[in-house]
Amino acid sequence: MQNRYLVFWLINAALTLSIATSSCSKNAEDIAAPSITITKPTENDTIQLKNGVITIELLAKDRVRINDMEMSIEDKLGTVLYTYDKDDIEDISYTCHELFSPIGLTKVTQMKLTATFSNEYKNWITKRITFYVKP
Repeated sequence: MQNRYLVFWLINAALTLSIATSSCSKNAEDIAAPSITITKPTENDTIQLKNGVITIELLAKDRVRINDMEMSIEDKLGTVLYTYDKDDIEDISYTCHELFSPIGLTKVTQMKLTATFSNEYKNWITKRITFYVKP
């Protein structure tokens, strides 16, 4: 009976060691996701539409290549008003400069900007801000 427990314990120890050593990386950079800075609009900012357009600017940086970026803007009810997707960025720094033209605004409207970036090691980060738009 003790032999069975010993065999069971040895198998578990071997599995644990194999998982632990296979998850160790030789590249310390692969454990961090990119950083995101949203420069326009800022959190809780109220933006007056100029010629019906809002400027969206954000910057992502990493120590390894950034591969993918996804961005969306939703209204207070969760309706998606705008989406943007950029694949194959392949750079350690990426600046996104987009123009967004909301339509049908009659009053100050709350919106949520969500941006997600991922790097070559599939590490990702999402940043969200809320802002307001005046017609």
